[in-house]
Amino acid sequence: MSYKRPAFDEALEDFRAFLKGGGRSDRLLWITRDRITAHRLSIWIFRPSEMTSDLKYRQFYEALRRTNTSIRFDSICETSDGSVVYVEDYGGDGEHLNYGYPTSERRVTIISSRLYWWFICAYCRLRGTSPFISVIPDLKKLNQQPESKHEHFPLPYSHPGRPIKRWARRLPLLATQRDDVLFFAEKNKAYHPMFRLYDQICEATDSMLYGNAVMGGGLVLAAREDVAFNESVILIYFDPENRTFSLSYRHSEVHPDQTEKCSEEDVFERLRLFLAYKFGIYVKKQSPRHDP
Repeated sequence: MSYKRPAFDEALEDFRAFLKGGGRSDRLLWITRDRITAHRLSIWIFRPSEMTSDLKYRQFYEALRRTNTSIRFDSICETSDGSVVYVEDYGGDGEHLNYGYPTSERRVTIISSRLYWWFICAYCRLRGTSPFISVIPDLKKLNQQPESKHEHFPLPYSHPGRPIKRWARRLPLLATQRDDVLFFAEKNKAYHPMFRLYDQICEATDSMLYGNAVMGGGLVLAAREDVAFNESVILIYFDPENRTFSLSYRHSEVHPDQTEKCSEEDVFERLRLFLAYKFGIYVKKQSPRHDP
């Protein structure tokens, strides 16, 4: 398993394929901080059709690639001219690379009049600009060394207007929680498949995932230690009566949660794909394990 990110052109090719696979346009319009503003759930973008150059984002990505921070290519919306996208310094120190696009329609207005754009910007400053805008990097500071956000482990940003609810404390490294998972499995023999899966996860991910046991014998997994209840976490539960696992990806912009059930034999392979698509963590295939 490797957390090293590819060069910009290779990452861009994968991102385009990701968008196209989701039915989105792979023609990219690169949004900059001075071209977007927002108030609550409303977003305004100024002349996105002009934003065809990826030069500054190429420099931004390559600068981030030399640090430990995770990187995310994301799409804000789709217009008649293409997908409005940006590169985000996602924080943490996992060196992950993620891709994303909105799964629900956003309230986006395209503005072509410069006078009207100035008015909207003034309106948003007066009423309060949405914190959503802070995920768009300020590319005017490109000549400065990018700040590493992993020291502060910030929460992933919510969709504008959505409240964030933290876990009671930072999630620990998953590999340090073996005693808790084992204790529950020993007290509840029917949950031993969950304990075996836990060991497989820790071995395959080289102890780089964060997570913990949760009520009911489940597991929560995250790529970072400081996340919210509904901000990019995977929940795993086991149904001993039907001998099936439930994998659920929880994110504020994904409704309902992306959940699927799978057998004991298939759960690791399905989880491996969840980790790749949701967290950007790539794990090699393993042979299924069985009780002796």
